[in-house]
Amino acid sequence: MKILFTAIACFCVMGLPQYSFSEQREIEEIIVTATKREESIQDVPIAVSAFSGEDLAARGVQDLYGLQEVSPSIAVYSSNSTSNGGTLRIRGVGTTGNNPGLEAAVGTFIDGVYRSRAGLAFSDMVDIERVEILRGPQGTLFGKNTVAGAVSIISKKPEFLNNYSVNVGTGSFDAISYGGMANVVLSEDQLAGRITFQGSQRDGFYKDIDSGDGYDDRDRYSVKGQLLFTPNDNVEARLIVDYTDRDETCCPAAFYIAGPTSAIIEGLGGDIREFSVDGKQEVGLNFKPYEDVEDKGVSLDVLWHINKNWSARSVTAYREYKVSRGQDIDFTSADVLVPQDSHESFENFSQEFQLFGGNEAVDWLFGAYVYTEDLVSDEVIALSVDGPAYVSQLIMGLGNNALAPFFEGDPAGRGLPAQGYDAIYASDTKGWSVFTHNTWHATSVFDLTLGLRYSWEEKDATSIINGAPIGGTPIDDPFCAAIPIGSLCDNQSWSKKEDESELTGTVKVAYHVNDEVSVYASYGRGYKAGGFNLDQEAMGNRDPDTGEFVDESHFEPETSDAYELGLKARFLDRTLTINAALFYTD
Repeated sequence: MKILFTAIACFCVMGLPQYSFSEQREIEEIIVTATKREESIQDVPIAVSAFSGEDLAARGVQDLYGLQEVSPSIAVYSSNSTSNGGTLRIRGVGTTGNNPGLEAAVGTFIDGVYRSRAGLAFSDMVDIERVEILRGPQGTLFGKNTVAGAVSIISKKPEFLNNYSVNVGTGSFDAISYGGMANVVLSEDQLAGRITFQGSQRDGFYKDIDSGDGYDDRDRYSVKGQLLFTPNDNVEARLIVDYTDRDETCCPAAFYIAGPTSAIIEGLGGDIREFSVDGKQEVGLNFKPYEDVEDKGVSLDVLWHINKNWSARSVTAYREYKVSRGQDIDFTSADVLVPQDSHESFENFSQEFQLFGGNEAVDWLFGAYVYTEDLVSDEVIALSVDGPAYVSQLIMGLGNNALAPFFEGDPAGRGLPAQGYDAIYASDTKGWSVFTHNTWHATSVFDLTLGLRYSWEEKDATSIINGAPIGGTPIDDPFCAAIPIGSLCDNQSWSKKEDESELTGTVKVAYHVNDEVSVYASYGRGYKAGGFNLDQEAMGNRDPDTGEFVDESHFEPETSDAYELGLKARFLDRTLTINAALFYTD
């Protein structure tokens, strides 16, 4: 797919304060670590936006969703799947879908640790130092591949100063938020600790037609503890432990227009009330939704300045993410489908090593990365009490329940009110990469950057449908023999393994017109490994001519070729900043 974009320009003008007319007018210098070293945002040949934690808080940005309000190139979406339903797009490129086998095209990193799905990073942003949004492929700078860009969230480190803060806020729907921070010096100039907490509650704004219960509420809290150890001026070790818990209801849906199937729902006792912009947001459900999330992890970041030209860094991390959720997936007060009652768990380990430095002629970075992920997911799609009649009337017409007996009963003995399927999915991933990113200062005004990356990844996935043996005969409910509904029948179990490797890289040239103006041109190739389709229909479709199963279990790798021309400039005694980019992504 080819995507062509026009130029985007960002203009930032500082207003004149009443008490000064000189130095205070200058736009503050923004320092980023996009290239793994501290540099001015105006000096890096990358389209990057950076926002301080204070700036985000002042604008009311509390999580990733708010970033699209401050950065024009990023879009954030969510759906009914907490872990993998969230989508981050940069320059229009992202990965959309509830399939747990889909990894994100935009990488999300929190304190240098990769989150494998965008939804795994959608928690509240607490005690943030800054957020950096990098556009385009960034595989030569980060341990994990990024096809479309990266969002890097950096939290505040412990300080050698005793201080604390508390905040409380309120809002509509009886919303309340609270948080706090305590920073303690445990050993002067050597050991400091910092603990932060954040919580929020809010009533739901969708009202159940029958019970009056509120849905889409909020009830969450998070805690993060840190230790900073600096035994000398050259070594810094940072230990981070965090825990987040969410116990909420998610994702009912109001009727926007009563469609052609509404008469069937009403005939089965369902309550159809059309959505009204100015009226109550009412929903009809026969199952109370729930969503329980537990997200926890630990990381150790060690930085060693070997000498004035060389530094080394190690980032080790282990994370667990578990979600249990349920909702009325027919979105009506008729009992058509068995409520979703699913569970997903992600277990991740990563280790990244960096060796970097520089002198007047060259800045260099060499890195190595190892990553594993264990994923388990389950789902049930089955008809409930009113389901057989609903399907019969869809096929035969309103009021005609002649086909209902074909869908009744629980022949598989799963404890379900009618027929359908259940599934268990598992995926094990392991991979490694080596990468390098180097800038040659050829002259005082001309820089050349070259980056390379080699990646290898292996995935081993299993799909068990209705308990059928792997590679054996599908186990289907009896209705499939007479009415083969594709999304519920031909339930083939399978187990597969794939491995792949790829060489990617980047080249950039930058010309500094003067101290305030620079231009650059770049090419970068991004890569995301393929994966497995953890969905019932991965092997559940037959070729209409041969009748054989079509293997749709494997996603192909994804690559992107990105070309960019950029301008970074400051004018009027640094009271006006203009950063612009023209780019093309294939």
